[in-house]
Amino acid sequence: QTVIDYIHGTADNYLLIDDRPQYLQFYLCQYPFLITLGGKISILEYEARRQMERKAEEAFINSLDKRIALDVYFKVRVRRSHIVQDSLICIELNQNNLKKSLRVQFVNEPGVDAGGLKKEWFLLLTRALFSSRTGMLHNVDQSNLLWFNVIPLRKLELYYLFGAVLGLAIYNSTILDLNFPLGLYKTLLGLPVGLSDYKDLYPEAARNLFKLRDFSAEELEAVEMYIDKYARFFLTDGIEGQLNALKSGFSSVMDGNAFSLFLPEEIQLLLCGSEQGSFDVEVLKSVTSYGGWSRKEDAEHSKAVKWFWDYLSSLTFQQQKKVLLFITGSDRVPATGIQNLTLRITRLNNGKDSDRLPIAHTCFNELALYEYSSREKMVDKLLKAVNMLAGFGIQ
Repeated sequence: QTVIDYIHGTADNYLLIDDRPQYLQFYLCQYPFLITLGGKISILEYEARRQMERKAEEAFINSLDKRIALDVYFKVRVRRSHIVQDSLICIELNQNNLKKSLRVQFVNEPGVDAGGLKKEWFLLLTRALFSSRTGMLHNVDQSNLLWFNVIPLRKLELYYLFGAVLGLAIYNSTILDLNFPLGLYKTLLGLPVGLSDYKDLYPEAARNLFKLRDFSAEELEAVEMYIDKYARFFLTDGIEGQLNALKSGFSSVMDGNAFSLFLPEEIQLLLCGSEQGSFDVEVLKSVTSYGGWSRKEDAEHSKAVKWFWDYLSSLTFQQQKKVLLFITGSDRVPATGIQNLTLRITRLNNGKDSDRLPIAHTCFNELALYEYSSREKMVDKLLKAVNMLAGFGIQ
């Protein structure tokens, strides 16, 4: 009640303890359970912006002091065919620049990064890192989740890169396509993992291990120790080098106070987006803005726009995710729900028909759409754009 009165400003700024005043200083961030997930994300994004601004100011001042040009951005320049190697080199050479605002460029592609290239880089890099060809991770058949190989790679740089990528994704508010157990996010927060995490990852093996508890009381003490050590070997002890490299890479980016506000489940949502099995197209439609029409009402009554929403509503969730990926660069719904996805539809060619494909500006979550002459033509052009195109070009 004292805390509530203090928040409402109806209490004095001290308590009497043993007839002596003890002055209070109440900070909401000391009680993260009082803060919504959206509030925590806002705090984290604010802290990231302040750090980016501070790094940019430092670069500007240092460039004046040393009389050399220093970039205010952390620039990643990669080849699609060598995305892991090039990304690792960029991160290794820019240890002091990781907290600058991120800008990505693909070699031989003229696209300018306003957010879309960054999303593409994260998507392609995580796919390449998690590929079985790297040997970093393996898919656990029992749970269909990814986890670290007990036999590590000779060099741990890839695990460091993995950690740095996770940190950069959070720092730059980007959702990733990840499929890891909750234990990974506990590890990032420095929290202990235990038998419940082992059960999530290896459910069948856990059931068999727990059957050992049926031993007699004399045998049970040794059996319990065996179960604990067996689980810890696969969760922590057997992959200690990989986890240390991961945490080192992650902490090179994420070391602010705001990160400590989150629970492991919230970190999972923050990195991976919502795992809901569907999203409400009507809600998405209600928060979408339009460009190229004189009024929003004109856009909503446009045949092409109506056809698009009808077509999106008719799709399965997996098909809807592909359309979402085409428009936004990510097939994941934001952690706080579809209502917080900023989507925009813009009319091209001043409302005239065209044989060209729709265009996606993933930097701005924007679909640029022609006023096609029929629904069938619109669907055909959209399908080709969604399924056949990749890369960033200026034409």
